[in-house]
Amino acid sequence: MDIQDNNQNSQQPAQQPEAKQQPVQHQQNQQAQQQTASQQQAAQKSNQYHKPGWKTKLKEFSKECWRVLRVTKKPDKVEFQTIVKVAGIGILVIGFIGFLIHLVKELFL
Repeated sequence: MDIQDNNQNSQQPAQQPEAKQQPVQHQQNQQAQQQTASQQQAAQKSNQYHKPGWKTKLKEFSKECWRVLRVTKKPDKVEFQTIVKVAGIGILVIGFIGFLIHLVKELFL
């Protein structure tokens, strides 16, 4: 019986430090989150006071336009015909819906 009591007593202290480690890690996680939140707030405040000038905006816009132009390609004949067909069908459908709305308005109102 004494041996079992000793085994139980020796297991209890081993469990207690594990329970204490979890809250410490939780506190560290909370502190890290608070630090990142405060850093983000500081960055937002610094961005509020620094507005880019028109030259900077124009430069960034031209970079974006150039990037888009580099990515684009000229469509081949089949792709172009497909685009024209789809766009034409879309125009016809929207026109027909508009015609129906106008017709219903004239007949019933």
